[in-house]
Amino acid sequence: MSTSEPLVSILTPVYNGEKMLAKVIEGVLAQDYQNWEYIIVDNHSTDRTREIADGFAVRESRVRVVTNQKLLEVIANHNEALKYVSPGAKYVKFVQGSYVLFPECVREMVAVAEKNHSTGVVCSIRLYGNKVFGVGLPYPSDFMRGRDIARWALLHEPYVFGSPSTMLFRADVTRSAGNFLNVQNIHADEEVMYEIFKSHDFSFLYKILSYSPRHEGRESIKSGRLNTYILGRLLVMTKYGREYLTPIEYEQRLATMLWRYYRFLGMAVLQRRDREFWELHRAWMDRIGLPISNITLAKGLLGVLLGGLLDIRNTYNEITRYYQRR
Repeated sequence: MSTSEPLVSILTPVYNGEKMLAKVIEGVLAQDYQNWEYIIVDNHSTDRTREIADGFAVRESRVRVVTNQKLLEVIANHNEALKYVSPGAKYVKFVQGSYVLFPECVREMVAVAEKNHSTGVVCSIRLYGNKVFGVGLPYPSDFMRGRDIARWALLHEPYVFGSPSTMLFRADVTRSAGNFLNVQNIHADEEVMYEIFKSHDFSFLYKILSYSPRHEGRESIKSGRLNTYILGRLLVMTKYGREYLTPIEYEQRLATMLWRYYRFLGMAVLQRRDREFWELHRAWMDRIGLPISNITLAKGLLGVLLGGLLDIRNTYNEITRYYQRR
């Protein structure tokens, strides 16, 4: 183990991951960066997850396996994994149970972070099936001040942050008081970026450094079916918009997002969405402080009728794709 390299704590929070876990672990073991620890947090799995992880831990002393005593929600399990990061770790790298890191991933991400010591998070491009995701930062920029990237993302809504598996965090930012990730937000990985940007900056690597087969997990299926992406964006805007935008910018952006959202709800009425859909959306909007009312739904229906009389289905699909673009 090289002492000249900063220690990177690699974390895999996993539940019933027997199908992919061996490949995930092999990707970590194949890193050409040497100074790492690898902690696999088995979220009370009912399949062979623990057995597979233990098999690697026996052969590699840097691999440690922990099993939760009870099943946790996905975001809570990510927070749980952070509890096992060594005090001496300088960086934290999540590798979710369906992602494989390319051999140069950790080395190249650490190099970028070390070049810009104000960086709180480094992101890279990912290959998802046969499609490339996470490209959005204006080339050739590979570094932006935290407040600048936050403003740009809120004003123009690109998605350059990827997923936890495409990020490298400075360990200090994950050790803040309380939970690092908001357990009430299924898209907490995006929300936490705006918290980091209050005091740290952003670096980006124009390289594909991780791969995931194109398959949908339980949370992704739920997010797509209920369109939690639109709710996540509204939560971020109402929580952080005033922090990074001028009052006029904030009011204009929020008004635009709400108009899109009301049209989406109008389509949901016409589509006769089920009870689970409405309960989730009402609960989220109550939490945000913008409750759904009959007036809200009337505005949405009016927007649909005015903007999509010729092809209601295309209007609905356009709005849905906008908010699911990751």
